[in-house]
Amino acid sequence: MADSLYAEQTLNLHNPESLYYLVDAVPGSMYGREFFPSLFEKAAAYPWHIITRHIFNDGNKRTGMEACRVFLELNGYALRMDEGVIGIAMWVAEGKVTQEELVEWVKESSTPLG
Repeated sequence: MADSLYAEQTLNLHNPESLYYLVDAVPGSMYGREFFPSLFEKAAAYPWHIITRHIFNDGNKRTGMEACRVFLELNGYALRMDEGVIGIAMWVAEGKVTQEELVEWVKESSTPLG
């Protein structure tokens, strides 16, 4: 137990159970229905859950938006990285947008690569 607690603190993990949930849920499904059916829903799930569930002790907004960017890039899209990224991350943290609004923002802020 002590070793596990030390590892979590060293890794900046505040809420490891939420991280494990997120890793399983994004590609996950139940009864043949995906939890996050579209690419943009999957991409938005990362910042939404990282920011709202406070997975890390520090850096949740930065990490959430970077996870979204990397996921999109790995799937053939580029996320526009401008001041809007900071704004949407703040709005998510402050509860000023819904998860559905975040999905729309991700979709509108993404362009296919190449």
